[in-house]
Amino acid sequence: MSLLLLACLQKLEVTPDGLDSDVEHVEGDSEAASDSDSASDSDPAPVDADGDGFTADEDCDDDDAGVHPGTDETCNGIDDDCDGAVDDDDDDVIRSTGSTFYRDDDNDGFGDAAATTLACAASEGWVADATDCDDTETAVNPGQTEVCNGIDDDCDAVVDSESVCPCPFERNGDHNYLFCATASTWSDARDVCTGLGGYDLVVIDDSTEQDWIWAETNSRGRDRWWWLGFHDRNSTSDQEPDAGWEWVDGSTVSYTNWFSNHAGQQPDDYAGNEDCAHIDPHHGMWNDLPCDETSYGDAAMVFICETTSP
Repeated sequence: MSLLLLACLQKLEVTPDGLDSDVEHVEGDSEAASDSDSASDSDPAPVDADGDGFTADEDCDDDDAGVHPGTDETCNGIDDDCDGAVDDDDDDVIRSTGSTFYRDDDNDGFGDAAATTLACAASEGWVADATDCDDTETAVNPGQTEVCNGIDDDCDAVVDSESVCPCPFERNGDHNYLFCATASTWSDARDVCTGLGGYDLVVIDDSTEQDWIWAETNSRGRDRWWWLGFHDRNSTSDQEPDAGWEWVDGSTVSYTNWFSNHAGQQPDDYAGNEDCAHIDPHHGMWNDLPCDETSYGDAAMVFICETTSP
């Protein structure tokens, strides 16, 4: 028994720290294993692939150094500053990096050069075109066809022309005139003028306009007497023959050029029914005649239309 116990003791080797060398150092191995597990469970270090100072967890596009929080939002279709809003949807966008757009109030596709805004894209009511000459009229823009109506329909800076008007066309100052040589009563003549739109029978404002009209009528032959937009059809009997005259546009009568010589003075309301005025191309002075005349002697009663606004 003693010999058996001694053999067992000899077989058992004791380490300097008093532990059996065959016994695993469980504690040391456990710490090593713990350190290894900790290293494998931690996240990788954040990456800044584009080198803009913002890592992928902060940057909304880590492949573009120009895109990151804090940069300027510009008009380019990209969320430059990573705030979730792109271009015009971002209140901080620098609109000068976009384009100029023009107000299109009449929705004809052509904008008003005087009403502008800067934006990345055109919003409703704004267009890239700036060639509309009247943004209140859908029928007026560079895409329209010019007609004779006293309006610059096609925005070419020219109102009407000989090619689109029914009578010989002349321009004096900022007004257009049509010298229509069709024999007509005063009322029919006015209907032709107003039917064009933007025209009425001529209104003579001063001696300068009178002299120009006389020269024009005289050059077109002396066998025509030209109706003016001057009448006294609304006058009372006590206003005859000269107190009730008015222009068709209602403007103040500040100038007249009635014929006068030793034989008499116009207007005279001869026979009590002369209520419309005409110009005599022989001398350029005015006379009153019955409004329903289409001729007088050998002269046809023709007429002059004038634009009602510049």
